[in-house]
Amino acid sequence: MDTVKPYEGSEPYIFLSYAHADAHAVMEIAARLQSVGCRIWYDGGIEVGSEWPEYIAAHLDGASVMLAFLSNAYVGSDNCRKEMHFAQTRKIKTVNIFLEETALTPGMEMQIGPLFALMKYSMDEDSFYQKLLDAPQLAPFLGREKHLFVFHAAPLKKKKRWTGRRIAALCVSLALLAALTTLGIVGWSTGYAQRIYYMHHQSEIPVFPGETEINFTSTRLESAARAHAGLTDGALTVSDLTGLSELSLNAPEAVELSELRWFPDLRKLTLTGYEEEDLEALPVCSVETLVLRDCGIVNLSGVGKLQLLRELDTENCPIRLLGDLSHCLQLRRLRLAGADVSSYAPLKTMTVLAEVEIDNAAINELRPLMRLSSLSDLRFTNCDLRGRFFKRFDREWNIVTLNLTDCKLNSTKNLEDFTGLRELTLIRSGEKLDWSALAGLDSLRTVTADRSMEPVLREALADSKNLTALLVTE
Repeated sequence: MDTVKPYEGSEPYIFLSYAHADAHAVMEIAARLQSVGCRIWYDGGIEVGSEWPEYIAAHLDGASVMLAFLSNAYVGSDNCRKEMHFAQTRKIKTVNIFLEETALTPGMEMQIGPLFALMKYSMDEDSFYQKLLDAPQLAPFLGREKHLFVFHAAPLKKKKRWTGRRIAALCVSLALLAALTTLGIVGWSTGYAQRIYYMHHQSEIPVFPGETEINFTSTRLESAARAHAGLTDGALTVSDLTGLSELSLNAPEAVELSELRWFPDLRKLTLTGYEEEDLEALPVCSVETLVLRDCGIVNLSGVGKLQLLRELDTENCPIRLLGDLSHCLQLRRLRLAGADVSSYAPLKTMTVLAEVEIDNAAINELRPLMRLSSLSDLRFTNCDLRGRFFKRFDREWNIVTLNLTDCKLNSTKNLEDFTGLRELTLIRSGEKLDWSALAGLDSLRTVTADRSMEPVLREALADSKNLTALLVTE
């Protein structure tokens, strides 16, 4: 960052709003802009002893333009969201630069909706800088130096006459373009395009030679390693850790997670009381089951490094963002007990996801999940499922187990399409609805309900020929 000097003066300047996790990418862009005459200010210009919020607000209020570098880290940062809100309140001109595909919160999406935006992650460098420097908000800052990024077009060729052959070729080209565009839209909306991309851009799990000596920073991990290897002293090597497949860490630190790379056979990892807001400290490793208990994790960013992950189980963690979970293409079981996730879009790539437990969701947020054809076991708790819940699934006949606890429902229409359903649990969910369609589900064997649901279900199931049991819980 030392190459970009924050501007202090009375001339118009540009304010940079960014998450510190993206600092490297942001400073590269800032250096390019500064080289063509733009005056830049960012929080690297804060003087020692200054009151941080006041200093930031004063410089943002005095800026002519704000460049907001949006990412999942940006959306998860309270300070970044405050800067965006302040800029829109003060009507400061804003250019949004998306550094990666970003899951926006509804509030953030409402604020940036009408603003000028560039999707840097989907553009090559030349196109990005041309678009950025053409932004009308930056025009007052650019002079003759702008030619550094402007490319001279080739001389115009003499216009050719249209012939029947050229018209036919154009029609074919347009048809192919339309077909490719349609495939691209379908691929993106269904998640298959992202899945194919992630499959071809996964990092290889590092394999260390067995004789590699390990110098642990974490005494706790070293103790676990020595207990497994049966060594009280002396050097530890990677081969000594072979066969250690399960670890449980209570209140671990980030440095401990980074050292999990030395465990070649680690398959199950349990973290309890982890206080970091994300999982960026995780290394690329072979963990297949991740359990999170009573953690402070807000964003699952970093979990995408676990490319072999098959099960993710969380409980009592304030998770709001799924981060790069979309990279975990082998995920089969997902439990988010107690979470309050704002967007389930990352689940679009989960073509093998079968078991899911979701809390505190609304039906419109669940659409990416309900489109999956692999679902078989579902549990919803404290969810608002009003809006023809049973009609929203794309492959409802594949669902075998369904549990609805403390959920809001206003319709059972299309329940008859759940022909594969074997087990149904209804706890304080839809007491006043018509459940008569259950009697026509030939596969249904067990229904579990609480006392409030018992009367309506006994009446609905009176004519059922295949039901084995109606279980009533207290």
